[in-house]
Amino acid sequence: MRTYNHLFTDVYKFREFLDEVSVKDSDRILIRIHSAIHTKEQMQDLTEQIRELLPDAGIIGCSTMQVISDGQLVPTACLISVTIMDRAVVKTARVSCLDDNGEWKAGDVLAEEVVRETLHGQEGFLLIFFPLPYGKIENFVETVNETGVAVKMLGGAAYLEDKEGNSRGDLAYVLEGTTVSGTDAVMALISAEDLC
Repeated sequence: MRTYNHLFTDVYKFREFLDEVSVKDSDRILIRIHSAIHTKEQMQDLTEQIRELLPDAGIIGCSTMQVISDGQLVPTACLISVTIMDRAVVKTARVSCLDDNGEWKAGDVLAEEVVRETLHGQEGFLLIFFPLPYGKIENFVETVNETGVAVKMLGGAAYLEDKEGNSRGDLAYVLEGTTVSGTDAVMALISAEDLC
């Protein structure tokens, strides 16, 4: 597994970066995007451009106040990480955190849905990002652990602040593929025999 990080400025430099590190399209590529500079609409455009360059890659990410680059916190940047899997398979998914009435699902309900409809009993490493307003993550994690599905999880919540430093869940977003959302959880399951 190899990971290459790129501080995004424009799609032309990103294309040059892909050529420099010899990234070829594959379903064994995971692209993670963390941005402190893109709105939901701008991120939608960016993911569509990336999808044109790497149509088979899995794409997930979220808004953030800062990205980590070369061990430094950078507040006004967008970091694109491209991970190439040698033997692992990447599967991305997006699940709504809202029920049919527009209310936030309980953590155990969301966990059971993810295990049943996304994980399908597969083992591996689950990278997951939640929308900022979703406050039932602890219950979600406990329930996934109780199901017996052997996944290790890492992730967090999308975040954004306004200029005064107030949390702005209405502006925060997660993304999967080319879909940007403020109410979904997004995830990537990385699975391989030797990884498990």
